[in-house]
Amino acid sequence: MANLYWTNTELSQISPAKFVRASMSVPFFFEPMVTKINNSKDSIIHAWKFWLNTEPANVCDEGVFIDGGSISNFPIDIFHESDIFYPRVPVFGVRLMDQAEMGEARGFGSRVILKSPLSFFGNIFDTLKGFNDKTFLTKYTFYSSHSIQFVDCSPSNWLNFFMEDREKTELFNKGFRAGLDFLEKFDWQKYKYERMLVAMKEKNILKQEAHPNVG
Repeated sequence: MANLYWTNTELSQISPAKFVRASMSVPFFFEPMVTKINNSKDSIIHAWKFWLNTEPANVCDEGVFIDGGSISNFPIDIFHESDIFYPRVPVFGVRLMDQAEMGEARGFGSRVILKSPLSFFGNIFDTLKGFNDKTFLTKYTFYSSHSIQFVDCSPSNWLNFFMEDREKTELFNKGFRAGLDFLEKFDWQKYKYERMLVAMKEKNILKQEAHPNVG
């Protein structure tokens, strides 16, 4: 949907740093990224009509970006193709999580959650963060079992911009160990077999079990 904001020529010349800057616009922590939209260009007018059914007179002249991770920060669903029965290459992903996201109770009571407006907002944000990704992974359990390595980054906080070197080293080592563990256990033949079963269920070739996930 980048063509809502930039022409093809502009996209071919734009620095990737601009997309990184857009993704860093965490609400209430960073200023949103604002970009001008050349709403006189035919390609942009067409994109607004195609994606948003917006008439030319109503195409905005600027766009305001907030952090896309607010809704989806692990978009593995874009790599899922229902027509693929036998994959040529595997899909790998790494999810950086804390103990609460990994199912361990943190024991946060209402007194802690409501301690300040910032802590209250932070807990709301943590609840909503990545909702689309969680919905997809609940339906397609195959990816959690065969494609994704989960890394427990507790007690580090993703909004801590003043980490000590010792904490940075520990995070690096956690990721390194998790990567080795995943690769040692990865079974390519099993991956292909299980991925084929997912496709067969989607195409109703194979009967699904009596629960909503398809693989």
